[in-house]
Amino acid sequence: MQLTSDKYHIHKPAFHHAGIKTAATSGFTLIEVIASVIILSLLITSVLMTYRRTLDSVIRYSMRERAITVAQRHMESLLTTLEEPNSTTGIATRDDLDPDFLWQMDLERISIDSSAPKTDLSNTVIQASVKVKPAVPDKNQKSREVELVRYFAMLKPLPGHAVAVPLTPDEPDWYLELKAKLGREPTAMEILQYFIEIGDLPADMAEELDNLDIDMEDEFEDLEELDIEE
Repeated sequence: MQLTSDKYHIHKPAFHHAGIKTAATSGFTLIEVIASVIILSLLITSVLMTYRRTLDSVIRYSMRERAITVAQRHMESLLTTLEEPNSTTGIATRDDLDPDFLWQMDLERISIDSSAPKTDLSNTVIQASVKVKPAVPDKNQKSREVELVRYFAMLKPLPGHAVAVPLTPDEPDWYLELKAKLGREPTAMEILQYFIEIGDLPADMAEELDNLDIDMEDEFEDLEELDIEE
């Protein structure tokens, strides 16, 4: 039995007549493309920001670990020798092994109770602190600064000293300011120059200068007399 096309006529759906797009004829509109680009940009920006924050955290952690290593090395040196360092404390110095950091050791004798230190220092201990910070300041410097503190019942004093880290009277603010400016203990002439610059000479220092001027004038007069006699 044969089927003829007249009896069984097959009609194909005419999608183009109904206004329906096929996969071959469909496409993106301009608005869809712009929206896709914006969404993709937001995703890329979010990934980059997350990567940057992660990288900054890794760098901060690495720098802090290095700073801790520097502080531990200098504190261990003091623990090994148990000797008062033969250098001026309180001054930041660039580390020899890791020059990206400055380290500073401070030694202070403090009382172990609320009472005043005794003359024999029996109720005192030596507080040693090592502070380390980046040699080049930046916005994250505070997070990279470290400080180690240890306490010692005694340390071997420097040659010529009876006791290590003796008690010292409180230094005035102007002296601490000048000391910080110079990075060391100021000399007598530097102290004099400091007061001359600020125009605030103490009464006793001004009197000494007046006496010095009088002595110098007397010496000049004596020299002039000698020249006249010759």
